[in-house]
Amino acid sequence: TLDPENFVAHYTLGRIYMELNEVPEAIAILEKAAKIAPNVASVYFVLSRAYARANRPTDAARARAEFARLEKLDEQKRSGPRNSTN
Repeated sequence: TLDPENFVAHYTLGRIYMELNEVPEAIAILEKAAKIAPNVASVYFVLSRAYARANRPTDAARARAEFARLEKLDEQKRSGPRNSTN
């Protein structure tokens, strides 16, 4: 049984379901992970793959876009403030 609010457990189980090619189960678990931790880019990457395997291209594109958006934000955080005076 999963802790209902444990992102890591849901994310990990979703990835396991993907490896086992149990795509509907993976999608359900990964969607829960995304609700628990909506700002974690990696969940959207795996979720986009699951949607693609399920032949849900619109959902896959949406998840890829969210992954890209979050990755860009993470990169900006890692880079720190930029000097605008060059």
